[in-house]
Amino acid sequence: MSAADIYSLNKEQLLDDSGVSYKTFRRGLDARFATVWRDIALAWLMIVALQAALLALQPPGLPALVLATLLVALLSGFFLANLILFVHEATHFNIHPDKAWNDRLCNLFLSGVIGVDVADYRIVHWQHHRDLGTTEDSERSYFDAITLRYIVESLLLIRVLKVLLRRREVTSQEPRETSASSRKLLISLLGLGVNILYLGTLLFLREYAAAVAWVLAILVFYPFFSAIRQVMEHRSLAARSDIDYTQVPHGVTNRMFRRGPFSFFFGGAGFNRHLLHHFDPTVSYTRLPDVEAFLMRTAYADSLQDSYTTYGRVFRQLFQWRAAA
Repeated sequence: MSAADIYSLNKEQLLDDSGVSYKTFRRGLDARFATVWRDIALAWLMIVALQAALLALQPPGLPALVLATLLVALLSGFFLANLILFVHEATHFNIHPDKAWNDRLCNLFLSGVIGVDVADYRIVHWQHHRDLGTTEDSERSYFDAITLRYIVESLLLIRVLKVLLRRREVTSQEPRETSASSRKLLISLLGLGVNILYLGTLLFLREYAAAVAWVLAILVFYPFFSAIRQVMEHRSLAARSDIDYTQVPHGVTNRMFRRGPFSFFFGGAGFNRHLLHHFDPTVSYTRLPDVEAFLMRTAYADSLQDSYTTYGRVFRQLFQWRAAA
């Protein structure tokens, strides 16, 4: 199923093999909130367990300690990236049935960790849905090729700064109430305060390895995994590194990734079924398997089957040592 197929589908006229329309089928796809919070709890459990393991094991010798610190930082960043994927689910009001509580819980347990107000991010993300593949897309990591330089920039916060500047550009164009601006500032301070408190506690206890691991996880590896993931979801295999896609439309690309342990976490919260999310953005990721099953009973089954790939395969296809001159 190509991107063009998705956006041209009339959901009222799309029928499965028993004659049920997608619009009728869609009415029963309520989010499974228990599943959402189970997956959020699992992400938190992995992060806490990694930090606790480094504190408890205390590897003997400097080489072993450095290796353990780097490994915990890498894995913590990986699972932190998984955790923050659920901010996206909250952006679509799918972590709690009450919209106000949806945002409160997200800011407290998810986006607050990195100092982001979900209501503020919602402005950015919905523009991404409206303008996907155009020069106006608000989430444009996929505009750049995955090169060695891109990887280094992702690890050194350069990509993060570019993303933040783009988000600020988008949100500044929207009228904001004073209360919204105050909430955004409060959540930013909350995220900063929580991280400073945690790091301060570790330093007070002289747990320097754990402190270094957390700094690397949140400032180096989490941004890296986040940036690479979005490129693999949206960058076309035909995209060229010598074209500036802020000036020339990139075009719409979405993918389906095969399931497995790595895909479950790296593409968590339904990101490994990203093609289906852009097909119907309001559906909870907990019901995307149902959407997939419905489409497999339609005339688009073969096209959907052909859209499956793996993260490893796409990375190999997209990676190039350097951008074209």
